[in-house]
Amino acid sequence: MAGKTLAQITESIIKQIKPHITDDQPLSEAWIQDEINDSRAALVRPLYTARDMFAGWHQTLALEAEDDSSITIDGVEIEYEETFKKIQLPGTLIDGMEWKNIQYLGAHGYAASSIGFQRVNVKEFVSYGNHRFGSTHPCYFVNGDVIYVKNSVQYLYLLTACFHDPRVVSGYNVDTSEYPIPQSLHRRLEMITFQHIAPKLNLPIDIISNHLDESRVGNMQEAIKQSLNQQPE
Repeated sequence: MAGKTLAQITESIIKQIKPHITDDQPLSEAWIQDEINDSRAALVRPLYTARDMFAGWHQTLALEAEDDSSITIDGVEIEYEETFKKIQLPGTLIDGMEWKNIQYLGAHGYAASSIGFQRVNVKEFVSYGNHRFGSTHPCYFVNGDVIYVKNSVQYLYLLTACFHDPRVVSGYNVDTSEYPIPQSLHRRLEMITFQHIAPKLNLPIDIISNHLDESRVGNMQEAIKQSLNQQPE
């Protein structure tokens, strides 16, 4: 069975909220979708701690690159003699997954694309040529919403990554595309989203239909912990 779309998750949450608000409290679908994305991000850290493989969280897209010879870190631009490739991401990668937020980066439509590039930190990126295979094998460094690639002559890349907002990915459709989260987490996602939204609408948290009494939960971390201990329905 296919997973739910973002539109379906949004509709489900609206149906749970509507009976508890007045007509003069309009609900913006875009706002609720922002809250859903934030709730998805809230699920990341406990799953990362549990060493989850994050199957079903990533999206694949093609990205173009341009030549560059400088890296800007914390507002400071650093110039280099060599030229490398710069890829502008369409949005922010999800936080809390460390390097698991990128599953694959490689050349697009190229024989070597089956071999993913090696991800390194900025110090390793700068000194990569001194590594045993550094003069030939491509590597990349992620700096915010920019990826720098060394040892590659390509200008088109294939990226499989987990974005905070899946809507930023070209081709993603709110109404028809599967929302990038495992089906087993849909219920937890709705619960946590409701926990985010309810206080903003002055609603008691425990009106959502579930087996927990969230009104007794003192903070979001405890709410996430309790929801993760539930068995998926």
